[in-house]
Amino acid sequence: MANIALSAAINVKPLVESIIKPVTAGEIVDVGEIVYLKSDGKYWLADAAALVSAQARGVVVGIGAYGAVTSVAEQVVDVCFYGPVNGWTSLTPGQDLFASATAGAIADAAPAGSSGDYLWCIGFAFSADGIFVSPWTHTIAAQ
Repeated sequence: MANIALSAAINVKPLVESIIKPVTAGEIVDVGEIVYLKSDGKYWLADAAALVSAQARGVVVGIGAYGAVTSVAEQVVDVCFYGPVNGWTSLTPGQDLFASATAGAIADAAPAGSSGDYLWCIGFAFSADGIFVSPWTHTIAAQ
């Protein structure tokens, strides 16, 4: 399992069909990172190492009005909850993508069966540089 790479955070662009909402970041987040909704009502970096934080809900696609790529805590950021987003490199179309054990990162494979990480799919690659955000899981148990 390896984390997928952004071409550059500035290249992350939601496409027309995407569902995007402004939300409050609970911590510093970057464009292209995945986030989960914590019980405080804020969005924090998703991390497959824990049950709650593994449940990624979307991808950060915008910060502020002037094209920033890094937020500050408590800042409003735009998150794509569903739909196509471009900006990655070397993806295999049709490949499922998962929450990584690295906070905020997207992995190219499910956690290994003995890893203790949680399986949460964030979507799939629809092209070599684009992902289709569509979060789900078929199991909530640690692998």
